Amino acid sequence: MLYIVTLVVVIAVLSNIFTRINRIEEKLRISETKEESPTPTVDQSGIVSPSEEKVETVPQPLGKNTSTQRDSSDLVAWFRENWLMKVGGLLILIAFGWFISHAFAQGWIGPAGQVSMGLVFGAGVMVFGLVLLTKKENKNKGVVTAVLGSTIILATMMAGQFIYNFFEPITTLISMLAVTSIVATFSVLKESKALAFSSLILGAVTPVLISVDLGVMGMLSYVAVIVLGTIWIVALTKWRTLTIFAFLATAIYSSVYLFPWSAEVQTAYIFALGFAVVFLIINILSYLWEQTKLHESDVIVTYGTGIFLLVWILRAVGSSVQSIVLLGVAVILGCCAYLLYRKMDSLVPSATFFAISLVFIAVATFIEFSGATLTIVYALEIFTLITLLAAFIPERVEGLRVISVLYIVPIILSVPQILSSSWNDGIFHIESLTLLVLTVVFLLSGVYFYDRIEGGDEASDKSYIFTNLYATATAGYATLLLWLTLHASTAISSDIATAISLLIYTVVGLYLYFRGKRDQTFAVYLGLILVWGVIARLMFAEFWLMDTTGKIVTFLIIGGILFATAFIKPDDVLQESKESSRE
Repeated sequence: MLYIVTLVVVIAVLSNIFTRINRIEEKLRISETKEESPTPTVDQSGIVSPSEEKVETVPQPLGKNTSTQRDSSDLVAWFRENWLMKVGGLLILIAFGWFISHAFAQGWIGPAGQVSMGLVFGAGVMVFGLVLLTKKENKNKGVVTAVLGSTIILATMMAGQFIYNFFEPITTLISMLAVTSIVATFSVLKESKALAFSSLILGAVTPVLISVDLGVMGMLSYVAVIVLGTIWIVALTKWRTLTIFAFLATAIYSSVYLFPWSAEVQTAYIFALGFAVVFLIINILSYLWEQTKLHESDVIVTYGTGIFLLVWILRAVGSSVQSIVLLGVAVILGCCAYLLYRKMDSLVPSATFFAISLVFIAVATFIEFSGATLTIVYALEIFTLITLLAAFIPERVEGLRVISVLYIVPIILSVPQILSSSWNDGIFHIESLTLLVLTVVFLLSGVYFYDRIEGGDEASDKSYIFTNLYATATAGYATLLLWLTLHASTAISSDIATAISLLIYTVVGLYLYFRGKRDQTFAVYLGLILVWGVIARLMFAEFWLMDTTGKIVTFLIIGGILFATAFIKPDDVLQESKESSRE
């Protein structure tokens, strides 16, 4: 009894809230219409027509509007209008609820009657809500009432299934699918997005609530029906946020079969491929159909579908062919990205597909390689991507810069090669090759960025940001490679290797310093870093580590070179470079 009274109060309060919202929205629309008054016209006598004068409207605060004050007492006004009828209806409803409760307690109405009454009552409430949807002013009330009625039907079906054993789970599922279809259809006909969401949620949670066991074929087929229904609604209404819900339902129900103890992985994998293809195609079509209006839900679903497909490939595909499958999918996604780039003005759709393609390539590479080889392959792949992007979309410089950021991965992976114990055994090993490849790759990337993007005649941007970054990376790896190679050599002692390294660093650092100072480029900072690095190494390391003879020779040579720079003009030192630049 208390449940019925509470239900009536809740419905009344919700109706009051929705009514107030609708009225406020209508008033705001009226205010906007008044503000857009026509331009006054002047007749032949030069007098402005009073009927066409522009009337300036001053918006009033909502708190001071008398009609808004009446909105705050809508519930009271609703009861005051025909209040005798409403009180009488409430008393009849209370009496009916007492009668039903008493009849259930006395056994006058058996289980079949109870279930039948619940179904009839729920259907009546749902139909009443759908009828309310036909009137624009009652649209929100209709949504609440229709959802309430369908929920009552579900609760009654569950009671008949679990308490009285009247229904089989499949019967309940089919019945609720029919109810969901009716509600979804009305949501499209009456253009109610909230009702569409409610119907899809009701259809998605029904299998869980009724604990139905359909097996992998039956369960994922049911999910496919939900997905197709969502696509149908989106195609008719353009409510693209519904696809997020459909994808989440698909991912959740499919994830059950990802666990190791699942014996039906391959069947679920086939469904997963189908779901992924459907979602990707839907997103591509959405991008192409709505080119002027990019929706965030499409981007979210695209990224989610990519992760969903990657997880299923790693779970269900054999390890011997995983990398081949991943590369194949990456190529397809890359082609989709290029298609979207050529067909659309926005870069977001193509960038989304391209990012997913890069993830698949990275995972495939990680599966096939490891250690120093993985570092080399990653560096070469990134360099190849930069050159390909520059060839196919040279006007998109920002894309090349984003790809350049991926070099962070091989840089991090190269740390074990720098610290490897293989340097104690010589210089001919995979670790030295890794540092050499990284040095060359960074050098070529820097030259390419300078000539084609940031510094050359065809450059569109003169910031030199990435050119300087590549120059720094090249100098850093060249410095490491020289140091490690000389110290790994068995032909010379450690002190001689240190002296040669520091001498080369000094000469190169001074050259870069004077060249950068003359041309006012970033090279001056690289030169300073090298020179001060040599000085710091001499004062804080070699001062204690070298033997006396080595310290004398090293400090004397490097000190003499630094001292001699005070008597040499930069133009004299770089005269040859100047003449070559003029040519």
